[in-house]
Amino acid sequence: MHRILAIDYGDVRIGIALSDPLGVIATGHSTYRRQGLPSDLEHLTAVMDEEDVQAWVIGLPLNADGSEGEMVDKAEAFARALAEHSGRSFSWADESYSSIEADEILKNKYRDWKKRKSERDMIAAQVILRHFLEYGATTRRT
Repeated sequence: MHRILAIDYGDVRIGIALSDPLGVIATGHSTYRRQGLPSDLEHLTAVMDEEDVQAWVIGLPLNADGSEGEMVDKAEAFARALAEHSGRSFSWADESYSSIEADEILKNKYRDWKKRKSERDMIAAQVILRHFLEYGATTRRT
């Protein structure tokens, strides 16, 4: 059995979560501070190799009205580059309200907003992965 990796893509940070080998439980892995595309791709591919990841998902950052905007274009370009670099294909996963849900989870854990902010992207990736494990891939609407 292989793990599934989930990505909460952002311009500054990338949240990372992993499934258990059976693909049932989503767990936060880390928050990676972006360092430029080549370094980002190397880091994520190394995590995939270390954690025996064969499949990965990336959050689809739709606008509030369900339309695709600039962030979808950025996430798509990043996803295609990572798929090529890692040799692994990807799926889209709904990330609607994942950051809001992450904030709610972290409010119960930390009172200090700085501590919450440091884990927000990782927890958002965990929410994205949980949604993917429960409901499957999201179809792109173009």
